[in-house]
Amino acid sequence: MPLLRTLNKLATTALLRRHHGCRRGISVASSPLTKLYRVSEEVRAAVTARKPVVALESAIYTHGFPYPDNIELAKEVEAAVRRNGATPATICILDGVCRVGLTGEELVQLAESAGKKNTLKVSRRDIPYLTGMKLAGISFNGGTTIAGTMVLAELAGIKVFATGGLGGVHRGAEKTMDISADLTELGRTNIAVISSGSKAFLDLEKTLEYLETQGVLVSTFGKRGEKVDFPGFYSRSSGLLSPNVVETPKEAASIIYASHAMGLTSGQLFCNPIPTEFEIPKSEMADIISAAIKKAEKEGAKGKDNTPYILDRIKKDSKGRSIPANKALVLNNAQVGAEMAIALADVHTIPPEANESKTGFMPAISTHPVPPSPPEPSVSTTTTAAPTTSPEAPFSGALDDGKAELLIIGSVAVDYACDFLPTNLSGSPVPSLCTSNPSTITETIGGVAHNVFTAADLYLRSLPPRLVSSIADDLTGKWVLETLGKREVDISGIAVRDAKREEFATARYIAINDAKGGLFTAAADMRVVERMSGEHVRVEIERAGARWLCVDGNVSVDAIRAVIEGAKKVGTKVAFEPTSVQKSTRIFPELKPPGDSGPMLDVFPHNSVHLATPNEHELAAMYGCAREMGYFDSLDWFAVIDDINIDTLFRNSMEMLAEQAKLPLLVHGTLQQAIHLSPYLPTQLIKLGAHGVLAVRLLPVSPSNFLPTSPIHTPTILSHGRCAHTSGIYIRHFPALKVPEEEIISVNGVGDTFLGVVLARMVEVGVLGEKTMELAQRGAVVSLRSREAVGVGVARLRE
Repeated sequence: MPLLRTLNKLATTALLRRHHGCRRGISVASSPLTKLYRVSEEVRAAVTARKPVVALESAIYTHGFPYPDNIELAKEVEAAVRRNGATPATICILDGVCRVGLTGEELVQLAESAGKKNTLKVSRRDIPYLTGMKLAGISFNGGTTIAGTMVLAELAGIKVFATGGLGGVHRGAEKTMDISADLTELGRTNIAVISSGSKAFLDLEKTLEYLETQGVLVSTFGKRGEKVDFPGFYSRSSGLLSPNVVETPKEAASIIYASHAMGLTSGQLFCNPIPTEFEIPKSEMADIISAAIKKAEKEGAKGKDNTPYILDRIKKDSKGRSIPANKALVLNNAQVGAEMAIALADVHTIPPEANESKTGFMPAISTHPVPPSPPEPSVSTTTTAAPTTSPEAPFSGALDDGKAELLIIGSVAVDYACDFLPTNLSGSPVPSLCTSNPSTITETIGGVAHNVFTAADLYLRSLPPRLVSSIADDLTGKWVLETLGKREVDISGIAVRDAKREEFATARYIAINDAKGGLFTAAADMRVVERMSGEHVRVEIERAGARWLCVDGNVSVDAIRAVIEGAKKVGTKVAFEPTSVQKSTRIFPELKPPGDSGPMLDVFPHNSVHLATPNEHELAAMYGCAREMGYFDSLDWFAVIDDINIDTLFRNSMEMLAEQAKLPLLVHGTLQQAIHLSPYLPTQLIKLGAHGVLAVRLLPVSPSNFLPTSPIHTPTILSHGRCAHTSGIYIRHFPALKVPEEEIISVNGVGDTFLGVVLARMVEVGVLGEKTMELAQRGAVVSLRSREAVGVGVARLRE
């Protein structure tokens, strides 16, 4: 168990983190863990997509500003974050549940709870009390302090946190030991905190010393070369020099990135002085603070009551000036926090990924290219040439009527590409809004399933796969059927729906591109695919009796369930193509209570899904969804993870693989997420864009010839499991093939081609070996050099 927790700790940079709670004796049905922590849909989506997110505390609303002033401030702070391009994540405890991100109604609920007996101030120590009491049937609300907010923000994968003022070492701490938990939290949790320094009534000199002891970077926004003080909250100066200086949010973001990249566990404090117009000068504040401290000592205000008492006295003695000052610095810090989060999102982005295809696969650009692909023949996508069988596992012969070796289930759509033609009048390379724009418009048949099918069809030649989809009986649908018929495609698996009665059309995707070919905006209508019936899917699976099938994420959860149930019945292996971040999570639907059909997915070695091909973003989304839905609380899941034997040597191997591949596989959480998902998705081919493919495979207890050998220089991990459920896990990085930039024509369909060739090879030889990976990557290059989504040169890969 400690080693499993170590693996989870390594995943702190993974997207959408929650306390994993994988403990022996806790089943999915009985586990309370999924009830204690909730991330809003908006925040989850932003974190998963690596968009800028700013965490916000809530103690200021429950124990700082009174109602209704607190709700006004809460809305203004969130608005400041949004206005500057980031997503706000207000953190609190509502009704005993830890919350990261609130709706407008929930924000009001939090504000209204201020001053009530069941509303507590929540630091790290208080979180298990409030959540545990919830399990006991007693609900509390809580405003999280800086420490409490950091704990919950880190679990959600948020790295930037904007607040007002930091706690610190209280005056006389050498006698009272009164030191804020904010400081120790900064020493143990890698979150960047933006504040206006520590509150000025604290011992600021000792606070800085304590932060240094805790290993916390302290830096203040200012100009290098000038005298920059550590700010005193209400005052821009405290009389103490700042240990470090940053000039821009980009500099701060680079520091944050470096800290996470090196696996450090302490946070960073970035001090943003109060705006000049709201400052209360240090000389004036000194007298006010001195009087407030003496009054607190006289009244016996100690411990957690000390800070609220002193702040109240400062408010009275400053004649109310402290309130607008406090509000101004909080709003200013929210703005700077948003700017830092945006800069951090930019730093996290690896430049070549900007040119990835929708499926996240694109070979690298190089001046040392692979040989050009042979000229693309003008042939139909289904040929009658005799198959070239592999010596590893030759084809068994002709198929019976209605049978197919490979089914591809999912979307068939008509793609419209509208490429903007700039006029001499405007000269702008970008289309104009609210008017028509001159463009060249091309119309092709696309859709993920169609593209995967086409690649597999080209490769398999005389044993074509079958496409299972749904279209409408409108003009577009008739054109699709006619076009596929001319290509000699088996269209018997395509259901035709009554467009007039059901009020939806054949799937369409419209992309409006700028003059340089970049996407300006797009629209998609996939309703006919999303409503494909489970019964249609079951019938086609039973009719085909295929070795393999592939389902893409465009179909509904019910259809995916039908795929898994039907495939299990006839012994067909299942591949899942996630399609997009949003649709990738359909493979992990909400778990149903015991007795109500049970989980949709079984774990290894009786796994329901055999292969998945996500990109990094889709992998993170699936990981987050599986954790959110409780899939990692299962004892069956834990038994497989435990059997992998994740020890210190394995951790070192992960670090070495990431270093050899020269990729942030640990920093981005890619390796950790793949391992967590492996009991449900035992073979994963993770598409890394221009950086190639990461293959992850759980090995069966019986001997397996999956990628049996690797060159010494190839980044590879091979762990030896305990052999109760698995003999170990195999992880290998396959670098992308190099392609000269001038030969790249289109990235559309590149990842689909890769998957299509993989599936064709699995039907042909039954082994996902090095040769299969080589051919699939070569097929991707063929499509990269083609104007078509799938280059017909894929048919020549067997030569």
